[in-house]
Amino acid sequence: MNAGKAIAIGCLAVALVALMGMLVLGAFLYHVAQDPEGIAIAVDVPLDVALDETFPLVVTVTNTREEQPVTINDVDIADEYLAGFVVVSVDPAEQSSMHIPLDNSMSYTFNTELAPGSSKAFTFNLRAQETGIFRGEVDVTQGMQFTSAVAQTVVGEAGAQSTDESVTE
Repeated sequence: MNAGKAIAIGCLAVALVALMGMLVLGAFLYHVAQDPEGIAIAVDVPLDVALDETFPLVVTVTNTREEQPVTINDVDIADEYLAGFVVVSVDPAEQSSMHIPLDNSMSYTFNTELAPGSSKAFTFNLRAQETGIFRGEVDVTQGMQFTSAVAQTVVGEAGAQSTDESVTE
């Protein structure tokens, strides 16, 4: 076999390996981009709060499957939303929490199993520490897939009149 033929076979092998890698990566990204089946979420948070006020952000997750349990791994709250607040407590208590720089969010790990047709509320008690409009995604993860809703709260000066409304998505 001459050198030119060996180089051509080597280049073909490299091209096939690269193509297979791209196909595997594409299949993985397609899978991750799908919403997990059988999970519905609702985010309930006051629309208006006063500076230094403590209030609940409630994330309710429902297993809409008829026969299979579902495991809720994490609840992630966007940095954009949390920029105006400090998390005072979480109920139920998280197993762990960490900042995810790639996602710009705070991730709270629960690893909670929900029976078919059941719901679970995750309550984050927040204290407003800055005035402004704070909006961001709340993600609920199952494995590597997630589903999202949006939370928004307007923080006004203490003593300002609030509408005491809440928004549910």
